[in-house]
Amino acid sequence: MVKKILVLPGDGIGPEITAQGVKVLRALRS
Repeated sequence: MVKKILVLPGDGIGPEITAQGVKVLRALRS
């Protein structure tokens, strides 16, 4: 099963937080 998550920078948190969150999601994926 494939699931997709949309990450929208600028949703009230800083871009550096968004970037780190994407890194966490990528680490969990593998």
